[in-house]
Amino acid sequence: MRTAAAMGCVLLAAASVHADESAPHALGVPPLLAPGAVVAALAIESEGAADRVDVTADAWYGVSDRLTLGVSHSHRGGAPGVGRGVCARGCLDGDDRYRGVALAARFPLGGGATRLVGEVATDVAAWSPARASMQLGLLAHWRDRRVWAQAAARLGVGLLGRADGNREVIRGDAVVGVALGGPITLELGLGMRGPASEDFFGDATAPLWTQLVARASARWAIGALVGVDQALGDRAVFAALTVELRAR
Repeated sequence: MRTAAAMGCVLLAAASVHADESAPHALGVPPLLAPGAVVAALAIESEGAADRVDVTADAWYGVSDRLTLGVSHSHRGGAPGVGRGVCARGCLDGDDRYRGVALAARFPLGGGATRLVGEVATDVAAWSPARASMQLGLLAHWRDRRVWAQAAARLGVGLLGRADGNREVIRGDAVVGVALGGPITLELGLGMRGPASEDFFGDATAPLWTQLVARASARWAIGALVGVDQALGDRAVFAALTVELRAR
């Protein structure tokens, strides 16, 4: 769930989604926000049965109909470098306690039945470009009254630090959410991440997770997530507790 330090450009495609519309009770920022809209979240993330605990924050702001800006740290942010924030427990010797932030700008590329959204993201890790990379991706979003689905495929291309292992990486994930009744939604997700080479299937990991979301109002929501970093074989557990605020 962690990504290498990156500078990126991500192309997203969101199907039949208005600028300020998201899935029913979903936790996370829509592809674009309406002017003046804000989505902010604070999360506690853990790995290995709480052997490692991080505190992360995301914030997105709709500047205009054609520009949404974001600051992202968490695994849910979707930009390069997510899964950072501040280490609160289990910090490794020699690691910085604050491990970087992803800065992103989103803008529409086209309208019609399928809305195209571009995202330019820069991952600031220890303010060093030594492992810079570019990330290209596609995201598709579909929704109904009680069910929504989102799928993404991304290719990360290493620009600097290739001799140290900063090479091409393929990532994909799919999430389905179902409104269970009232303010409660159940989300199920499956991902895939591995090197973009002939060893992809030998070295790939497939995280699997589920999240229960309770939206107390149009402004406030809380999500409890639990998953494993590998659906098959040896695995480690990860979890997150997220509080989200939406405002206009």
